[in-house]
Amino acid sequence: GDAGDVVATLVQNRFLGNGDYCNPQVLNPFLPAVQGAEFADGVASEADLPSEIRASPDDTCFDRAVSFYDSGSVEEFEFGIDLDDGIDIDEAGDGDLLVSMTDTEIFGNQDEGADFDEEDAGDVSVSFVRSFAEQNTDDGFRTSESGPGNLNALVYAVLARKNGGNGLRFDEAGEGTANVEVNRTTTANNDDGKDTGLRVTKEGGGEGSLRVVDSDFRDGIDVRNIAVTIGNQ
Repeated sequence: GDAGDVVATLVQNRFLGNGDYCNPQVLNPFLPAVQGAEFADGVASEADLPSEIRASPDDTCFDRAVSFYDSGSVEEFEFGIDLDDGIDIDEAGDGDLLVSMTDTEIFGNQDEGADFDEEDAGDVSVSFVRSFAEQNTDDGFRTSESGPGNLNALVYAVLARKNGGNGLRFDEAGEGTANVEVNRTTTANNDDGKDTGLRVTKEGGGEGSLRVVDSDFRDGIDVRNIAVTIGNQ
């Protein structure tokens, strides 16, 4: 938080089987019968929703998210169990988030395999080189930027398969740009296999680009507001 950069260099690491301390088999009985819903404007107030969970084995394991209309009525709510990632780094404030990952294995984690988030002013720049993510419950590799900063990503010789979400996901929201380059990368059998190999999105102002070279996305690509170039070296 606040001003200052976060810099991480990861070489020959293994992130295996993290995030299951909030065991769903133990905690599921404490979830409300209705765990999420959407409402029209003016239909529901926060008093109509299930309250925060108390007296479970670990109340901090639960997420309760509520969004509101400008009128103050509830637009949507959702309860969930907060499983965790293989590696998760967040930066908020005026600094940058700079991550380099090389020769790293990310396997069987209970949420995203690798999750890097930057918000407010500041850029996020990530490189994933000769690394793989497999059988994570959510996205294999995920990077997001929200605010006026930019998102820059280089993916080289990466394998992402059999993850519960996208193999690779990059999201930029705000006034910054999104630039993603993917080279010699393979994805397969992520989520339902329908455009879930690689997702790149751009919301707000700014531009977005994706360049794909010598790669094999067997489960497809999903882009939103992104200019795409696909070719060989």
